Amino acid sequence: MPRCLGKNGLIWGSGLHPVPAGVATKKEGDMRSPAGVFTLGGVWGYDPAIRKHPKMFYRQVTPRDLWVEDPASPQYNRNVILQHDPSTPWEKKQQMKQKDPAHALKLFIAHNAPPKVVPNAGSAIFFHIWRAGGTKPTAGCTTMDVAKLREIIAKIDPTRRPLYVLLPRAEYEKYRSAWKLP
Repeated sequence: MPRCLGKNGLIWGSGLHPVPAGVATKKEGDMRSPAGVFTLGGVWGYDPAIRKHPKMFYRQVTPRDLWVEDPASPQYNRNVILQHDPSTPWEKKQQMKQKDPAHALKLFIAHNAPPKVVPNAGSAIFFHIWRAGGTKPTAGCTTMDVAKLREIIAKIDPTRRPLYVLLPRAEYEKYRSAWKLP
């Protein structure tokens, strides 16, 4: 399926399997998509409701929803819901609700995810809507056409532990058997 990845390509991320020894790994702001095998962990969007499996987590994003991308914060790479409207520059920078239709629907890719979050190892990795028909790269997410994203979200059954495998072909072939990849 057509999709778009990080502007600077792939780099090993923190997923279900150990990162190979001696390789470079994802860092905050490197404009790379994390390579590896990842669980999927919930959906955030602007709509009051979406078509999804009954057990799939969904949250309608409000201006009070933050996704913390500040490596110095103890809430790094987590959704935080403020009890007040964002007022500080820091709070406004972390807001999930933006004036960007690409962020109107997001499916979390569990790279560097709780409970083992490492500061500065990359945050806010999602499937989301692409820009300019897929001609613009991302800062590390995987993007696609909104119809395809909605279709994927509607089909995911979280009780079956869906995974996202993002690997260059050579690494996929190298780890396919040991990691029991499809």
